[in-house]
Amino acid sequence: MKKYNSETPPKYDLSAIPVKMALMSGDVDALGDPTDIAWLKDESKSGLRSDLVVMEIEYHYGHNSFMMA
Repeated sequence: MKKYNSETPPKYDLSAIPVKMALMSGDVDALGDPTDIAWLKDESKSGLRSDLVVMEIEYHYGHNSFMMA
């Protein structure tokens, strides 16, 4: 909060990411729920270029599962 002088981080232009990526999510993730994933995949809302998402997988994992793997 000190760094940005705000309680929320600044918006980031996801369309500025020029590399291909994999989008992995967990259906029992309390921090990145299906609503968040749907927003991210909607290019008109998030700016994330759908042509750069080369793989999309939903696992039966929670948030920490990805860190433990």
